[in-house]
Amino acid sequence: MRGAVSLSLCVLAACGPKAAPPAPATPPTLTEHCATQVGEPRVLEVVSGVWVAIGYDLANIVLIETAAGHVIVDAGMSPARAAEARAALHAVAPGPVAHL
Repeated sequence: MRGAVSLSLCVLAACGPKAAPPAPATPPTLTEHCATQVGEPRVLEVVSGVWVAIGYDLANIVLIETAAGHVIVDAGMSPARAAEARAALHAVAPGPVAHL
């Protein structure tokens, strides 16, 4: 029985959540374009309850506050990039995400 429990724990540990893969490499021309045209990553409130994360990915990521929770439009190209934008959006508009 003890061996079965140990085996079960090992299987659960192996199947647990994995770390997000690193963001894909950005081509130098895109990096230059972002630096000169987009600027530093930032979050702006465009109207009351609508936030836009600019410069975290190729497209802007939008957060819309609703009574049922936040709606996120365009989640980003990779988990790593999405995590940075999510943290920045959460800092200005904390709360649960209802829809993606």
